[in-house]
Amino acid sequence: MRARLEVMSEEKMSQSDGEVKVGSSSKGSESQTEVSALSFSQRLLHWVGWAEGLSWLVLLLVAIPLKYAFGYPALVKSMGPLHGAFFVALFTKCLHSLTLGELRFRDVLAIMGASLIPFGPFLMDRVIKREAAQAP
Repeated sequence: MRARLEVMSEEKMSQSDGEVKVGSSSKGSESQTEVSALSFSQRLLHWVGWAEGLSWLVLLLVAIPLKYAFGYPALVKSMGPLHGAFFVALFTKCLHSLTLGELRFRDVLAIMGASLIPFGPFLMDRVIKREAAQAP
């Protein structure tokens, strides 16, 4: 509790153009502030995208080499369905955000296309933040 109070006291609160912005001195908390400024639906899309991207990297860079180089297929059997579930969750959340008007159709296509390549979901995270900044 004390650490939380110290963190809160270090943050600077400023108000401009009707928006409340929370700023701090560390760079790591700036991205955390960007994420916390998103709506719940946008934060959910952000975290589902990160989970899908991370599961894809673990599958691609750890599980598949373990299977084919060392004959250890157990990780692929567990990570494959987990990654599949995250991919379906990302697709579902993109469609949900499209129906809410939070994303445009081309952004959904870009996010889903980026989810097919390594590190793509992390790069497409900026689309979510850009759309959130442009939202009224």
